Amino acid sequence: MNTINKTMSKTIKLITLGVLFSQSMAVSAATEVNPEHKGRNDYFAKSYQPLCAMPTKVIATASTLDAASQQEFILDKQLGFDTKLNAKGETYIQLAIKEWDEKFIVGVTPKVQVTMAGADVLGADIVNLQCEKQNQYLTHLNTHEWGSYTLKLTGKPNEAVKVQIITTDL
Repeated sequence: MNTINKTMSKTIKLITLGVLFSQSMAVSAATEVNPEHKGRNDYFAKSYQPLCAMPTKVIATASTLDAASQQEFILDKQLGFDTKLNAKGETYIQLAIKEWDEKFIVGVTPKVQVTMAGADVLGADIVNLQCEKQNQYLTHLNTHEWGSYTLKLTGKPNEAVKVQIITTDL
């Protein structure tokens, strides 16, 4: 009987240690920050902070590249949308860029990919650490000329997506 109690006691201790180790690793992984994200967040803090609380409005965006030209949005300081990806997991937003060498940051729902033909991507999939809830991925884009550019968002089919765009001088 004594041997059984000792064995059970050791087993319980091992299970407890395993659970504590797992919890510790989960907390460590959740709080571990990519050093590149930390550096960018420090440098761009004044640009990233407004994206956390930027108002959005519900917009049905284009589900095809051709349809995007029928619905153009002027990029003037900031834009905010709540939209939905199509059944293929895509949506298109045509932006009218008014300035030469325009730099802007696009904040989106995590795991949504941002691309824009004709623009330089200067950073992508950066977690916005300036927000209380870190539920925004950032992409830095730079266009070299004024004109129309189409932003393509790709994610899960029919996914609800928040899109927040802000121009920056940096």
